[in-house]
Amino acid sequence: MTGVAKVRVGRKVQLRERDFTPAEQSTILAAALRPVSVRTSATYAKAVRWVPWLCAYTGARVNEITQLRKEDIAEIGGVWTIHITPAAGNIKTDKARLVPIHAHLISQGFIDAVEASGNGPLFYDPGLERTGMARGQYKRVGMKLAAWVRTIGVTDVALQPNHAWRHTFKTICREADIAEGAADYMQGHAPQGQSRHYGSNTMPALVREFAKFPAFKVAA
Repeated sequence: MTGVAKVRVGRKVQLRERDFTPAEQSTILAAALRPVSVRTSATYAKAVRWVPWLCAYTGARVNEITQLRKEDIAEIGGVWTIHITPAAGNIKTDKARLVPIHAHLISQGFIDAVEASGNGPLFYDPGLERTGMARGQYKRVGMKLAAWVRTIGVTDVALQPNHAWRHTFKTICREADIAEGAADYMQGHAPQGQSRHYGSNTMPALVREFAKFPAFKVAA
């Protein structure tokens, strides 16, 4: 067909950075520490308590966290780790990775909470899954948490309420001079450049780098 003009779609305007401000970080993480309604299910209460903090300290995709199982948290060689694996649910890269757990999460009692949990998923009840909706619950948990973030005052529609932790994590890594390859690995980002496809991100190397990652401070 001739004589038809092409329609140019303008670029989406970006009005702010895509990571959380320090105030937004504090708002979400402080809210996660507060008691939830007695009507909240035990698994969702754990999700509210721990998923924002886990996203903040790993830079992982929210569904990589909401699908975690008890067996994905383990002490290996004296280091507490999170195994982000396709065996638990969807991983964008289809490639498992093992990441260290930040000391601040351990001091808050995350390992104790995991050990007190039953076997299987930490943040949803697989017995409630509908027929034909296998593994769908962890995605719904992520959606509920995004809605929850809006209710506690982080309402800027230019900001993605879960995904912004990935941007925040990378910003903090740059500020802390954490090796880019280690940060990329933690987040499940493909390494940039052919040379970075060689070798492995060993746990000692990751622990050394993430000892630089500062603890989040939240308002009382």
